[in-house]
Formats: sequence, C-alpha cells, structure tokens
Amino acid sequence: MASVTSAQLNPLSIGNTRSLSFGSFVAQAGGTVTISPTSARSATGSVVLVPSQSGYSAQFTVQGDADASYTIDLPADATVVLSGPGADMALTGFTSEPSGAGGRLGITGDQVLSVGVSLQVGADQIQGDYSGSFTVIVTYN
Repeated sequence: MASVTSAQLNPLSIGNTRSLSFGSFVAQAGGTVTISPTSARSATGSVVLVPSQSGYSAQFTVQGDADASYTIDLPADATVVLSGPGADMALTGFTSEPSGAGGRLGITGDQVLSVGVSLQVGADQIQGDYSGSFTVIVTYN
C-alpha cells in the first residue's frame, strides 16, 4: 500500500506599491530614458535628463507561502506604450530585481519586486504627461 500526501499552497499575489516614473526630460532628437530596478536613471541619444525630477522604478509586493520560490513574467518589448499629447512611446527591455526564476519569498511570505524598463523617445516628442499600464505575472515554481 502506498501513501499519498498533498500540500495546499496559499495563493500567490502581487500588488503594486509604487508606480514607475521616468521623471522629466527633454526629447530633442530622441533616444531612450532607462530606469533600472534600483531606480538608476540614464539616457541615450540626444535625450537630456532634468535632474530635479529623477524618476523611479515600479515596486510590487509579492505574497504567498513562506520561503517559496516563484518566477516573474514581464511584458514583451513594445507591447506596452505610454500615451499622451504626442506620439505614443514604446517600453522595451523590462527588467526586475529579483529576475526571472529568482524570486523567493521571505520567512513572512513576502518579497519586494522592483521593475525597470527603457522608454523609446521620439525626435521632438511633444511635451506633456504620458501614461500607460503594464502587467507583471508571478507563479510558484
């Protein structure tokens, strides 16, 4: 006779605790603005960053079973855009900390997940506020 055991996991959940912000910048002839998962901001091309509005990464709280590992699924390149008064700007190169299959909940069953990405800025992008949203999916390993 064989014995069978089963373990029921608590649902894994994710909640947004801080929205992503690219801060202020001047587009000029275009380029990119990148926010890393640690909120470091950089620019390429002729984009000029405005230091007084520096931006920050998105933050989420992942909750589930203590010490459980999980994977992180981020959006594909150019599937998310920011819309505003000018042309839409695509987001590319989503990264996270932890990344990929590297998520592990702490002894209290939670972990902070930070997400960064690059914004593709067009030449002479019209000034104004742009917004959009994206989805991060987490699943137990």
